[in-house]
Amino acid sequence: MSSLSRNIFSHASSTALGSLIQFFLIVVIAHFLKITEFGRFTVITASIAILEIVSDLGLRVLIIQFYSVDDEQKNKEAFTYAMTIKIGVIILLCLMVFLTQWSLFTKEELLLGVLIASLQPGTDPYLWFLRGRERLDLEAKIVVIWRLLNAILLAIIAYVFKDISLLLWAWLFSNGVRIIIERNVIKKLFDSSYDYLSLQLHHLQRDQLISILKGALPIGISLLLMAFYIRMNLIIIGSIGSATDVALYGAAFTIVVSAGFIGTSITIATFPALVRAIEKKNFDKAHQIIYKKLNMISLIIGSGCLLGIALAPWIVKLFYPEEYAKSADVMIWLFPGLYLSTLNFALKYLLNALYLSKKEILSVFVGMGTLIILLYFLNKIIPHLFLSAAIAWSLSELAMFSTKIIQLQQNSHLRIKRANIALYVLVYCLMLLFAFLRQT
Repeated sequence: MSSLSRNIFSHASSTALGSLIQFFLIVVIAHFLKITEFGRFTVITASIAILEIVSDLGLRVLIIQFYSVDDEQKNKEAFTYAMTIKIGVIILLCLMVFLTQWSLFTKEELLLGVLIASLQPGTDPYLWFLRGRERLDLEAKIVVIWRLLNAILLAIIAYVFKDISLLLWAWLFSNGVRIIIERNVIKKLFDSSYDYLSLQLHHLQRDQLISILKGALPIGISLLLMAFYIRMNLIIIGSIGSATDVALYGAAFTIVVSAGFIGTSITIATFPALVRAIEKKNFDKAHQIIYKKLNMISLIIGSGCLLGIALAPWIVKLFYPEEYAKSADVMIWLFPGLYLSTLNFALKYLLNALYLSKKEILSVFVGMGTLIILLYFLNKIIPHLFLSAAIAWSLSELAMFSTKIIQLQQNSHLRIKRANIALYVLVYCLMLLFAFLRQT
């Protein structure tokens, strides 16, 4: 098996298992908590996902790029600068918590949310090292074992105590234990490279620190906006709707987002190879990687979304209590958006690899603006806020996709063929039609 195939398989398997574990955990918690408390828990987990992006300011992409190329100096500096910036951001976020008031949560819950987000696998510098070295198989083992043990711990806490604060404390504890264990595992397996993963504060240089921040910030802003955009409906519904609205939307959202793991895995696994091809100006190789990635995502995710639209009522009935039945309608309309969302994620990483992160930010603003406008008007037509939010999100993904494509077409080396673009849009339109027919 080639390194690329191994990485795709490893990351896809890890994400699949992780998504299943996370999904069943959410289902268990939904059964143990009151629907209003589950709504609160859904909003705080969405907030943690956003804070996770804030906690590293986009360093995850930049540092993985450093580890993907054969530059010893970059490799040695990467970890020290990453940790220095990351610790500084965490301190600032904790200080902001004490100045923040949010009626849904206590300060304790907000502070725990910040600390949990800062230690999640996606923002873990030790795991960035494994990705850059194309050892996604090892990363997969670490993350899957942690997710399983974390889920068991949280399920027990939810069953026994039914308390959100205790759930967050248990989550934070499991994150800390994972980092301690993975540090020792990596030190043992990569002894010759381990000096790359130790703080060397005496090597810190102000100019280099600023340079890395300038490189990371556009990526971080883009990632943050994307994370906020995906969960913006939950935040909006939590602000202007009821806790029941949040729970119904959140239940469907959890299932749909979990189903996109393959697209995410394909994009992340191919990123180091794509970076190397672009750095070496081997654009033929880069094109091969891009089309293989997009076509695989379109075929696999497209088929899964159509199946999800068809089976939505039975899926909800199988996993959730009876009061969540209306989540099926939400799910039907979220699946077309998921299809384009996975393609948008792949295009985002392509723009990052081309150092076009500043331009990529525009596409996220377009998507957010479209979502807000559509939600405003659809909420006047459709009686249920959770349903109008799902439709608005799916339609706004097309606006984001179109903007990214326009930006890429301006690049003379890596344009996307018009036939491919037409195919992706056609599949999306067929999904929207199927969703309409399925609901009516």
